[in-house]
Amino acid sequence: MKKYNIVLDTNVLISALRSKRGASFQLISLLEKDKFKINISVPLILEYESIITQELNKLAINKKDFQGAEKLGIKILSPQEFINLLEKKK
Repeated sequence: MKKYNIVLDTNVLISALRSKRGASFQLISLLEKDKFKINISVPLILEYESIITQELNKLAINKKDFQGAEKLGIKILSPQEFINLLEKKK
């Protein structure tokens, strides 16, 4: 079977992260099947990182949905709060 060489556009990754119903998620799910080879470069990885970080900062997390988690020893953080926590530990 022919193995295709592909480049995953950043929009494909973002779409796959947003929804499990679309073709982008389906494509990402095929990664473990070894049906294609992803071609990647340092500039592309930097683009992935930049765009995904921007998207994570846009996510709305309603902490009210997790009321009572502290009683179980779980701290609820937004993506930005977690990034800030990681940066403090450096």
